Amino acid sequence: ALTDTPVREDLPRFSPDGTRLAFLEGQGEVSALVVMDAGGRNRLRLSPDALTVRDLAWSPDGQQLAFTAAPAAGGKLRVYTTMVDGSGSPQAHSTENEACWEPAWSPRGDQLAVTCAPFGPSETPYPESMVVLIQTQSGERRMLISQSGAAQFSPAWSPDGKRIAYAVSGGGQSGIHLTDAMEGSADFVLSAHEGDHSPQWSPDGSWIA
Repeated sequence: ALTDTPVREDLPRFSPDGTRLAFLEGQGEVSALVVMDAGGRNRLRLSPDALTVRDLAWSPDGQQLAFTAAPAAGGKLRVYTTMVDGSGSPQAHSTENEACWEPAWSPRGDQLAVTCAPFGPSETPYPESMVVLIQTQSGERRMLISQSGAAQFSPAWSPDGKRIAYAVSGGGQSGIHLTDAMEGSADFVLSAHEGDHSPQWSPDGSWIA
């Protein structure tokens, strides 16, 4: 075993180069973001005590982690980024009047695609949720594509960064959709089955599972 602690540890994710491992560590409903060497040494907690972390994603260069967290005392989910060496403080990339989750890095590492909704801490899709693109340096943001009456969630970038696949529920549009990442136009329906979600690209970008 890489670790030997009495607390819960889950969602292990290796860095892109395989030298480090990030995971969630906690007890009960409270979880922290932790990173360590792949061999189990140099353990470092990256999230503050005031937050409980729900998910995580490595940046393509392995220098940052994006994660979703909510106040431990209760509140909305927000998306943060932090340096894996522990320098600086986590930076929030969503506003106070919305809940955001499911961060997905662009292949270049300069944008996050996230699922956001105007209110509430829910992690499940509901009619107000949409896919939002956020520039990690400037904070500039835009909605990927407008689909009235439908919930958008589970964004996934193509390996070349040109397209985004995502799930849709409701509004007569349920299934997996595909759209241009730059323009947010030319929406294409890959499947039209209620319950389809979490699209995954093949490494060469020719298939979606």
